[in-house]
Amino acid sequence: MKWISLLFLALSVPTLAANHVEISKDELIVKFKKSIMNQYSFEALDVHQDVSSFMSAVTGVRVNKARFISKSPDALLALVKVPTGQSLPSVAQKMARNSRDVKWILPNRIYHGEYREEVPNDPQIAKQYHLKQIEAFNAFKLHLGRPDVVIAVTDDGFDLDHEDLRNSWHVNSREIPDNGIDDDNNGYIDDVVGWNFNNKNNNPDWDGRDGAHGTHIAGIINATPNNGVGVTGVAPGIKIMPLKFYGSARWSSAMILETYTYAVDNGAKIITTSYNINAMSRDPIYREAVQYAHDNNVLVFNSAGNGNDKDPERSRMDTLLLVSSLDASASEKRVDVRSSFSNYGYQVDISAPGGNIMATGTNNRYVNMSGTSMATPMAAAIAGLIWSAYPELTVRQVLHTLLVSVDDISAKNTRYIDQLGTGRINARKAVDREIEPLQIYVPGLKNVGREFRGVLKGNQIKLRFHGAPGKAQNPIKIISKTNYREVRRDMPLQQVINLGTNQLTYKFDALPAGEYRLVVPEDAFLDPFDRPLDGDFDGQPGGHMMVDFTVQ
Repeated sequence: MKWISLLFLALSVPTLAANHVEISKDELIVKFKKSIMNQYSFEALDVHQDVSSFMSAVTGVRVNKARFISKSPDALLALVKVPTGQSLPSVAQKMARNSRDVKWILPNRIYHGEYREEVPNDPQIAKQYHLKQIEAFNAFKLHLGRPDVVIAVTDDGFDLDHEDLRNSWHVNSREIPDNGIDDDNNGYIDDVVGWNFNNKNNNPDWDGRDGAHGTHIAGIINATPNNGVGVTGVAPGIKIMPLKFYGSARWSSAMILETYTYAVDNGAKIITTSYNINAMSRDPIYREAVQYAHDNNVLVFNSAGNGNDKDPERSRMDTLLLVSSLDASASEKRVDVRSSFSNYGYQVDISAPGGNIMATGTNNRYVNMSGTSMATPMAAAIAGLIWSAYPELTVRQVLHTLLVSVDDISAKNTRYIDQLGTGRINARKAVDREIEPLQIYVPGLKNVGREFRGVLKGNQIKLRFHGAPGKAQNPIKIISKTNYREVRRDMPLQQVINLGTNQLTYKFDALPAGEYRLVVPEDAFLDPFDRPLDGDFDGQPGGHMMVDFTVQ
């Protein structure tokens, strides 16, 4: 009986994918044991006729309608419709109790969506190497994205009438077009499709000069699939809020602050910016803009930069997510190799294909572009897919899912271990919700089995997260390996864990030369699902983390 009960637990799980499975509320499939063939004669019963009276008699439960799916000595299967309002699990339990001839009972499942094994018919899709790289085609079978998940793209303009982007834009339904009135009282007149903060009007469209960059990024995110033209986006079902903040007018921190504030206040769940913010990272106004998004649970993605630099200046901000670029290519040898231009470093959060990306260009064209500019919206789009498939998730849970549902790229980037984020985005894993527990690594120390070992210089130790920490629950400690006594105990966390925090630094009083062990209890950190740290690296929550190190 327990086996049957467990099978019905799925009835309470929401199924929200574009291609999704609905568990029937009134249909059961019943399989009988061979023993029933000795008790009844079934020759006269056609598989198409109603056998509800027979099923009611055999199971002792009244059913509305029933028919045999298969009628053979080895497989007597019946599809049963139960009376409206009755609990399917309780009906199944009662049937199983009343009849020893029942082998198993399961709810019928209805599969919604498109399940033919087809590649979208967009003619340029063969040149979109990144789609195969991040398993986008497998993700499409699970989810295309929901239109109520809105990504604000802050850029230089957008070809709003592009043949592959006409369905891409978020429309402000509270605003009546072209009536010259601020209908929704948000301070912006006729802001039906985005806003132009650079020129201070309601038209973020391509102006013949600006807009190529923004148009390409929009296509990466949600170009229309299966329309017989061009390309397809990574999350074609979500919507883009087109916000032009760069162009002929001088760029200013006030302009950026207004853009970010508008995005947050008008329903964006994600902001993606593919611009050099090194100088801005010192600007308190820009930091205030990002903080406003952070405080309102909006994820902000930014390009790591194209200078081939380690730890670029923008790395100092941990209220946003930095994305490095990897090559996309038809050549297996080049796939997932760090793009030669891409910045990297310990504060990079994640990597995505950004070299050789085919997407929309202005004037209905399709072009290849390369840069961390291209990688960033791809990562943002995957976050949008996660929120589409699982709208009940918090912002930290979405982020954790994104950061752990990655592919390991270290084998192709041995010079950049721990400096390209947690790995390369994987759309299928993200939507399939392969949520690994939170893990911690120590940059610069060697991972030996379940321990880290190495020489520590100075009086500090860095801990790097694989995933997004939810809470810092308890302090960590250092013990001497000579006598296993605590020498630095209850070291509390000294900094705030923000959405973009992927590394913490613990400082302590200098230790004399010797052998030591850092102990990170399993409950020192919880992931956003309130699961303890996977400290022993067995893939399951729980287990203390041990870091052996030498002080010379």
